[in-house]
Amino acid sequence: MKKSIFYSLFVFAMAVIAVGFASCSDDDDPYFYTFQLASENLTGGSEDAMDLDISLVENAVTQEFNGKVVAIKGSKDACDKEAISRFNKACESVTLKGGWKGDFTYTLFITGDKGMTQQIANKKFTMSE
Repeated sequence: MKKSIFYSLFVFAMAVIAVGFASCSDDDDPYFYTFQLASENLTGGSEDAMDLDISLVENAVTQEFNGKVVAIKGSKDACDKEAISRFNKACESVTLKGGWKGDFTYTLFITGDKGMTQQIANKKFTMSE
């Protein structure tokens, strides 16, 4: 009887420890991601039409991230992977209206722990009117 009680307590204690090690920590510092227009090169057509398409991309990315800055918790690699995936998904969902010729580039940045900003992804949009 003593062995079965001891064994039951031992198994319960091991289960509690296993759950503790497997769970994610809420203490992880978040990584902050921002995005912005990095460059634009209008070679013909309407500047207003290009600005409209730039706004379409910005709106799609802002909706995907629920704002202009997003904080993601976890390991840096996992957070970067999630942010890049969401950024690419948003950019690929945009259908440009056209009426301009040239290109523009939209870029995803991560802000590090010392305020350093690093580009981690970009998407170039090209239109030939």
